[in-house]
Amino acid sequence: MVDDGELIRYVGLQRDPDSGLAIGVFQVASRAKRDEHMPADLRAQLGAALRWFGEHLAVPRRFSHHRDGWRRAAGGAWVRTPLAISWFKPDATVHLARIVAVVGQLRAAGIAVREIRTRRPGYVTYEDRHQVVAVPFSDTRVGDDGGGMERPES
Repeated sequence: MVDDGELIRYVGLQRDPDSGLAIGVFQVASRAKRDEHMPADLRAQLGAALRWFGEHLAVPRRFSHHRDGWRRAAGGAWVRTPLAISWFKPDATVHLARIVAVVGQLRAAGIAVREIRTRRPGYVTYEDRHQVVAVPFSDTRVGDDGGGMERPES
């Protein structure tokens, strides 16, 4: 499983509607790539970077402990299970160098992206040479200011 190094995640300020957690850098980059107000050269660079990751980073098979992401609650209703989030492994140096370049491009365009590190990602649902995907523990820093998985107030 995870080695002794810290896992690394980059997140934006917006929250994912399904999980309530800060969106990951791939969602941030994808949104910026589609934003017609962004410079065309930035959109092209982001598109190329996303294509590279599409070819060189596996899409995790599972983002939940439950096969389809849903489970039946005690009362019988179907509820969404906690969703897993992705972390880069510290020795995924090529992938990290490329994502750091993407983060730099986003920041240069005025888009806030933060780096988060952890040694305790949560309940692992997928892992390969470059990444760990895990449902966060309640005290895992996931992009919220205080750590943990607090949901935004409604």
